[in-house]
Amino acid sequence: MRSLATGSTILREDRRLALFRHLVETHLTEHRALDFYASSIGVTTRTLGRLCRAHLGAAPQTLINRRLALEARRLLAYTSK
Repeated sequence: MRSLATGSTILREDRRLALFRHLVETHLTEHRALDFYASSIGVTTRTLGRLCRAHLGAAPQTLINRRLALEARRLLAYTSK
């Protein structure tokens, strides 16, 4: 059974990761630096890296690049771009 502290830590991490994902979607075409995302969430780039690797299985820049690649494939398939 988890303690309350562990549960609240997980919820805080989930909120930060949800915010990171939202920021990536919102600023996708602006090609923001990792510092932008980390400072917007209120963490260091190192902490953002730890959170992403622990919960999403990849570094934050890798996740951003994957999302950019997905968007490029979508634009190629469904638009004239």
